[in-house]
Amino acid sequence: MKNLKKIFSLACALILTLSLAACGGGEPTVDELLDGMPDSGGLTAKMQMHMGLYMTVMDQSMSMTMESESKLEQDGTNVHSESTTTMTSSDGESETQASDVYSMKNDDGTYTEYIGTDGSWSKYVYEDPTVGLTGAMDVPTDGFTMTKSDDEYVVSGTINLADALQAMGDTSTFDAFGLSVEDMVNTDGNLDVQAEYHFDAKTKAVKSFSLDMGDAMNTLMNQMMSGAMASATEGEDLGEDFDLSSLITIDVTAMTLAVTDIQTDDGLTVTVPDDVVASAVEVTVEDE
Repeated sequence: MKNLKKIFSLACALILTLSLAACGGGEPTVDELLDGMPDSGGLTAKMQMHMGLYMTVMDQSMSMTMESESKLEQDGTNVHSESTTTMTSSDGESETQASDVYSMKNDDGTYTEYIGTDGSWSKYVYEDPTVGLTGAMDVPTDGFTMTKSDDEYVVSGTINLADALQAMGDTSTFDAFGLSVEDMVNTDGNLDVQAEYHFDAKTKAVKSFSLDMGDAMNTLMNQMMSGAMASATEGEDLGEDFDLSSLITIDVTAMTLAVTDIQTDDGLTVTVPDDVVASAVEVTVEDE
């Protein structure tokens, strides 16, 4: 009788194990969710970006905000992005610019980009694309944690700014602040970014993600400003007690990126319209 009970218990345990395996092994792990994010193929998404900046120059202060909204579609290789960006300063001035970008990968690994503003098109060749979300789906996520609600899993943690930049999309919006991608990637220091990914509880598909880069960008900008000021005043006799920070200070009050409405579409193909190719004026980066 005892042996029969043992056999029965073992059978029940085996059935339970097989049942769990058949339905996906219970709750997914953080790695399983993140590994399941699309790193190729077609997808569409919406992007919203917010940036706040406060600056003091020789006791004169001003603030500036940037709000950007974009619609993006990519086929795993090529990307099309439409965006509207509004810059507003504390003196009441505001400027809005709409842009349309086609980023097409070349056989040699470079990217030809057609950029349209104010009805005219320019053609550039870049080493890396200025738009797209492929990098956002492949960032180091060691130490991330997961929580679950009724309809979604939320995975959150920190990543380095250099990795987060791959998720930025249209980085040309930083030109107004005198920043380049190279500056941001090559700066030393602790530049942690808060990241959060949302997944559908049933399908395990990624629905949205957000990055809070305010603290990291504030650290970066102040490092860059200190270096630039030191270089500009090299050889000048300013006195031992002179404080370079009294000339100019910068405070990045906010920088966030939210990517929502992520939908996969393996049948999506991005091509450049013939009239865009015909009217685009070729420009080299050195000419700007």
